[in-house]
Amino acid sequence: MAYADKRGTSGRGSGQPGKSDPVVTILLAIVIILAGNTIQSLFSQPGQSGQTPQVQTRTQSQDGQVSAQDDQSVAISMADPSELVDCYVYQHMDVHKQLLYRQLYAGMRDRLDTINFVFQDEDDIQVVYEAVLLDHPELFYVKTDEELTFKETGSRASLDSWMSMSDQEVRDRQVRVDTFVRDCLADLPAQATDYDKAKHVYEYLISHTTYDPAAPDNQNILSVCLQGSSVCAGYAKTFQYLMQRLDIPCTLVTGTAHGEYHAWDLVLLDGDYYYVDPTWGDMTFAAEAGVEPPADLVDYTYLNVTSEQMDRQHAVGEDYPVDLPDCTQTKDNYFVREGRLVSDGNADASARAVRDLLAKDKAAGKSNGQYQAASIELMDQVNSRLLNEKNGILYDALGKESIRYVRDPDSGVTTVLF
Repeated sequence: MAYADKRGTSGRGSGQPGKSDPVVTILLAIVIILAGNTIQSLFSQPGQSGQTPQVQTRTQSQDGQVSAQDDQSVAISMADPSELVDCYVYQHMDVHKQLLYRQLYAGMRDRLDTINFVFQDEDDIQVVYEAVLLDHPELFYVKTDEELTFKETGSRASLDSWMSMSDQEVRDRQVRVDTFVRDCLADLPAQATDYDKAKHVYEYLISHTTYDPAAPDNQNILSVCLQGSSVCAGYAKTFQYLMQRLDIPCTLVTGTAHGEYHAWDLVLLDGDYYYVDPTWGDMTFAAEAGVEPPADLVDYTYLNVTSEQMDRQHAVGEDYPVDLPDCTQTKDNYFVREGRLVSDGNADASARAVRDLLAKDKAAGKSNGQYQAASIELMDQVNSRLLNEKNGILYDALGKESIRYVRDPDSGVTTVLF
């Protein structure tokens, strides 16, 4: 990060107390109260109303010294904490970072030419800047591919040249984003549950996006909403954006998968947290690795999963700004919710149940069907009874002489291609 390492200094004078008349005393008390209110508004704690305080700052001469006559009034925008109640990263930061977050977010939200802010620790600035973007996919016009450069005076600073496009370009693109959102949500039933919403968005996003490392704007939602192609960041931020439009809290998670940079989502459904990886749900992503699945295949392996399953192949980045929850619930997991989890130790009975389930999938015109076994051992036992070339019970049910399938030992999921 290219910081401007210049700090101003200021002195504090002292004088001898003297007598004053009652009028002067009253006026002095009023000044003290007003000053106290200004300080309180600037450093208000989360939960209090946000202000837009006028902060006195000082400019520096080239030698780094502050001139008292250069004092000027600088407006600092401050987001109200009520706007951020569903922002996971914000809610789990300490109060000093929250104060900085509210200033940076307000400036980004309002697309100010210059964002003025106060801070406690210089090292927090880059961290909080990136934290705002983890919570807010709608800020698609914020630069994400370069370090911050800001002008600093003591504990006050200003940031400019942080936008990647003009105001008019933002407005034009937002119109097209809104059209994508309307199209996505048009067929969603009014009484849809949180699970229904997550599944609908997951399917729509995957069916309308192609994985393409060369896609423009692939670090924000424009790549998906405008071009229909992206990489993990675009998939995850668009899923997040759509869920937030449905009033479901969702935040971006960054880290690695198979040792490579990756992004996915943390979503709150019916009061419980789950992880979602929409990129890994798109088989055009798998095609990059040499697999050629049906074009309309949606892989539900990573729709609403636990930390335990996610951690088998994903690792949250060491620089992620807050701790993430231990997701343990399974009631809104796709395989649990859709009756596709096999946990009966009786492999014969489980195989018959899976056979009937997959036969219904094929009869419904689907190109594939999935099921998950509670253990790798059970998955292999069931698959042996379903897919054994000599006496597998799935061949007659599907009316096929050969069956293509994908076995995933990390998740216990088997995908059968019809």
